[in-house]
Amino acid sequence: MRLGIAAAACLAATVLAACAPGEDPDTPGEETNSVQEDPAAGGEDDPVAADDQGSAELPTLPIGGDVEITAPDTSTCAYLAWSGEELPGGVVVRISELGLPSGVEVEDASCDGPPCLGGDSFSAEQQNCAVAFRWDGTPSGEEELTISASGEVSCELQEICEEVRSLAEAGGTASLVLPEPSESEETSEWTDSPEPEDETGEESEAPEPEESTDPALDPTGESS
Repeated sequence: MRLGIAAAACLAATVLAACAPGEDPDTPGEETNSVQEDPAAGGEDDPVAADDQGSAELPTLPIGGDVEITAPDTSTCAYLAWSGEELPGGVVVRISELGLPSGVEVEDASCDGPPCLGGDSFSAEQQNCAVAFRWDGTPSGEEELTISASGEVSCELQEICEEVRSLAEAGGTASLVLPEPSESEETSEWTDSPEPEDETGEESEAPEPEESTDPALDPTGESS
């Protein structure tokens, strides 16, 4: 009889132990306060998403700089500077096109410094950019040569982009200096000049001597 009671007590203890909280995988244990953050959810200090950024076209960019090309058919690295109002933080300006004089073109060459084309040209932390030029030697015929630029601006807020565009309308250009023609080139222009032409457009010829009608000059020595 006592054996049966002991067996029943042992069975009851086994059932209670199996139902204890946290030990049965099918039974939830104690609740915890840990919450896994959603990586897609942004916090208050997170940067603005790309879809929410503002942008504006800049038909003219206020740039400056002194560019000098010393020889034709030679790659020359030049540096352009942002000459407008100071850019606010988070604003990025990109040059999309450069206005160049005839005979001057952008060269695909590496220069020291951030590139003016194909990336961020100007920002609050970056006021200068580098670009390579090549001149084919053709005289421009202009007294003052300049380089202009157009592009776009991106900002965290559209209102800031509109303000930058308004300030950029004042524009600005970089100066460009090309080599002057050498004295030998100027001299060759004179030495290679054609013979003078008469009013009919034909080259003039030396006149032939006229026959004399004076009897004293008769080669026979006889007078008439």
